[in-house]
Amino acid sequence: MTGSPLIFFSPLPPQRNGIADYSDSLLAPLSKRYSITAVVADDAPTTVSPHCDTITYSEYVHYSQSLASLPHAYQVGNNFDHCYMLPMLASIPGLVTIHDLSLQHMLGSSLPGGPVGEGYSQLMFEAYGRAGVLVSRDIKQWGWQSSIVHSEMGLTPALVSRASGVVTHSLTGKLRLAATGMDVPIFHIPHPYQERVEPIAADRDAAKRRARIKLGLPTDKVVLLSLGFVTRAKRIDLTFKVMQQFMAKNLDVLFVVAGQTNKDEFDLDGEIARLDLRDHVITRGYVPDDAMLEYLAACDVLVNLRYPTLGESSGSLANGLGVGCCIVVTDVGTFSEVPDSCAVKVPVEHMTPSGLMEALLPLVCFPALRAAYEAASRKFAVEQLQMNQFVDRYVEALETVFPNGRSSYATRQLDSQTVTLAPVARSQVDAAANQLSVRPSTGHNLWWHGLMLPAAQSPDKWLHIIGGNAFEAELARDAFGWANVRNYALTQISDVARCDVLMALSSFDEFADDASTLLAAAANALPSNASFVVSLVGEASCTSKHLVNRPAMADLFLRYGFRVVQDVGNPTEIWDSMWEQDSDPERVILAIKGSDVLWDSSHRIGSRSIQKDLTTC
Repeated sequence: MTGSPLIFFSPLPPQRNGIADYSDSLLAPLSKRYSITAVVADDAPTTVSPHCDTITYSEYVHYSQSLASLPHAYQVGNNFDHCYMLPMLASIPGLVTIHDLSLQHMLGSSLPGGPVGEGYSQLMFEAYGRAGVLVSRDIKQWGWQSSIVHSEMGLTPALVSRASGVVTHSLTGKLRLAATGMDVPIFHIPHPYQERVEPIAADRDAAKRRARIKLGLPTDKVVLLSLGFVTRAKRIDLTFKVMQQFMAKNLDVLFVVAGQTNKDEFDLDGEIARLDLRDHVITRGYVPDDAMLEYLAACDVLVNLRYPTLGESSGSLANGLGVGCCIVVTDVGTFSEVPDSCAVKVPVEHMTPSGLMEALLPLVCFPALRAAYEAASRKFAVEQLQMNQFVDRYVEALETVFPNGRSSYATRQLDSQTVTLAPVARSQVDAAANQLSVRPSTGHNLWWHGLMLPAAQSPDKWLHIIGGNAFEAELARDAFGWANVRNYALTQISDVARCDVLMALSSFDEFADDASTLLAAAANALPSNASFVVSLVGEASCTSKHLVNRPAMADLFLRYGFRVVQDVGNPTEIWDSMWEQDSDPERVILAIKGSDVLWDSSHRIGSRSIQKDLTTC
């Protein structure tokens, strides 16, 4: 191995995982550019690769101090084989390849308590704001998760926000990841085919005869193939019903299902027996990566259906194109991106036995039609999907994300904009406030004395303050490190520009009167995971007494996409006795902005829709 160091998190063979095979084929050419250390799970099968050093996750943690500043690459898919890498992905950003556009199954189940735990609720909030919290509450209440949650709320924003850069294999993926609104580079690099297909593609007919003899398949039948893990979404049930129609027409067609089965997912053997297809369907179970290419060589038609689809990329499709297979796909999601000349596309509305029969029958009956699709598939693969093309673009992505061959920082906080000063800094903050005491004050003291304002994390970040004056601006600079501060009057709420942290100073009554405008302005001004500080002072009238109710306040903030993480008052027991205190009460709320992905347009600037929820007396 030569070149710059690269830390590479991924399952690897002999683990039964399509991404393990993908990574194995990538490591060989990538090792010519980088000195790779691959990190696998502690309980993964023993892996020996000539292209990298392989260590377990625990070994990585032991040496993490020396490895953390090196470029990191993560290969992430929607199954439990990828859970082990999540702690490092969350704290050490890298180039993340997202193979599945829904990671609900993997992420939701990996958190303490699973989809009914508090961690899941927080992650759903981070990814989808209030909508995510409401969905997580329903899941917790009913103990059931709709498939729509998996397809429409795949939790990919949570990964994008923690990445230095993201690789996706489809245009569909790039568009959906870009829609998260994260300021992270996204690289669309089509899924490559393995270099080992070249001898097969060089003489397709000869390779087909050899493969059928080797696999024990008849040489005189039209062979349909479903390759890879057997799932409901691959619609093998539809292909079975088409096979019954072929039997009725006395057509010599054989359907080979080569992939690991799960009876709870799809009862393959039971369906074959029920439909009396034993003589027309062959099942082969799990197929190792080497044998996978033999099955692609042997088939006449690769049946690569997906519905519903979760935006996954398909290694069997990429390798099928590389071999030069005649292919049938569902015309949906990433599969729609295959050129029409390379595959027969079945529209979603035609995903029925008759619709699939209409697509397959001409391919079964006319070898010349199959040959035309085979030639077009191979031509497209050579032009777009060669491994050397992929590696060049992958290396370009690595160099873009890590321009100096090293990570720009070793570790980071998950909510980097919510890092507050340590309690030992209170005396220094108080001293700075005393020096500024000659300045006119708004009477808001708890935000600085309680260290509620997040500290600036870099000199290019901006803090905007609503309702403050020179005292607040200078104290934020001197004590909290904010080099860039801009003040707005309370009458300028609708003019607040984009910023990294926002603080609003208001009286209880002013907040109660115009909560919707302030919260909507904050939602528009702040990026995901940013902090919003609200300081409230003054005697509250009867119209705003409800604001002392913490759950009500938390729900109010949640309606605008904010999760309250701290809610404190002065004196300490303000919640029980504020109305008996001689001094004016004071309260500070620190909230985190959720995602813009599902931001409710009814809560934009000027909306008064929330006012009906503010109780009056």
